[in-house]
Amino acid sequence: MAINDVSHPPNLRTPTTFVTTHDVQGVSIVHTASPATFQDIRPETRFNVIYTTSEMPVNMNGDQDISVHQSVMSSGKLGLVRPHGTVCRMVDFAPGSEGIMHRTKSLDYGVVVEGEVNMVLDSGEVHLMKRGDVAV
Repeated sequence: MAINDVSHPPNLRTPTTFVTTHDVQGVSIVHTASPATFQDIRPETRFNVIYTTSEMPVNMNGDQDISVHQSVMSSGKLGLVRPHGTVCRMVDFAPGSEGIMHRTKSLDYGVVVEGEVNMVLDSGEVHLMKRGDVAV
């Protein structure tokens, strides 16, 4: 299938991200519940940034991590990786599309949520990953 023939099916579920925190009594609560907002990278590939951090270890006192994440997202300046921090990103590939993964200075986890995807390595190895499989 040619790249130009690939498109996202209209019936993909939109996931929700639940960011949690604690109330003054120390009881866990939902801070925000937000539907995914995907950014088209190519006609057949889109990203959804789930959460970011800017340091390790993460400072969660007074919801500082949440404030920093919101600031990073509203700035529009999030790169592919977050030096000294983390980025949790959902990548949605349309059926029949080719991956765009490449080497970065980050530790990445690829979890197949729906469908199947071929993991193609520089060595030429191809591994079929199915729902629930993880690449590190």
